[in-house]
Amino acid sequence: MNKTFETIGNIEKRTMDTMDKITSLNGRVPRPLRRFFRYNLAGTTGAVVDFGVLILLVEVFRMYYLNAAAISFILGGIFAYTINKRWGFRKSKRGYVRGLILFISFSALCGFLTIISLKFVVENYQVNYIIAKAIIFVIISTLNFILNYFITFRIKD
Repeated sequence: MNKTFETIGNIEKRTMDTMDKITSLNGRVPRPLRRFFRYNLAGTTGAVVDFGVLILLVEVFRMYYLNAAAISFILGGIFAYTINKRWGFRKSKRGYVRGLILFISFSALCGFLTIISLKFVVENYQVNYIIAKAIIFVIISTLNFILNYFITFRIKD
């Protein structure tokens, strides 16, 4: 059994080392930009978990889609936060639970801001919703990164 855990630990370390090299372009990217790359990669992974759990709960377990969306959002957030905490922001001093609460809170706030902004831009400026969403996504996801960088993870590079 110990050999199994040792093997898993080695695989994790090699994976992290490889991802470190990729996201830092072998050490040539400044640390804040490196963290931004890692943050987005963790967020993408969290989104995959979110969508996967949503589909599983609705299609397999026949759960009401809004209840399933709430559960999948939280699980995707936990997954993204855990990856960020263990990989992108290893030097963070904030405790796991407090950091997770902040991370999920900022995600919910940014989700709310996205919806409000999307409604405002589409209805007041007659911008196509896809174009509006793309522009708003860039702005809001950058805001979300900044909030988590300085508050949730308390990083001072």
